[in-house]
Amino acid sequence: SDLALPFVLLMEDDVVAFWCFARLMAKVRPNFQPSPDGVFAPLAALWPLLSALDPPLGAHLARLHAHPCHFAHRMVAVLMRRDLTADLAVRLWEQLWADDALEARTARREAEQRATERRK
Repeated sequence: SDLALPFVLLMEDDVVAFWCFARLMAKVRPNFQPSPDGVFAPLAALWPLLSALDPPLGAHLARLHAHPCHFAHRMVAVLMRRDLTADLAVRLWEQLWADDALEARTARREAEQRATERRK
């Protein structure tokens, strides 16, 4: 599997590699579900990002009626693993996971602040 390879290559302990892979699969499961909350959500989010970062590319994709970026399905589903080396894929994944953790921590902190303000 494209998603298992980095763990197998970078970890000496197969048990640890397996559990890291299992955790990753639990996280990316929506990437393999054809639903609004599954793979279509990141594909839809990709369109405004591409258009903002590269307006000529966004215009070209619009002319091709490439919205909502179905051409990127494989890249999204396997988290760019086929497009990057194992080392680069793991670096990208670490950055994505760190961003997820930061967003979760920020949301938790904001919820705690709202709860504290309501108690006052």
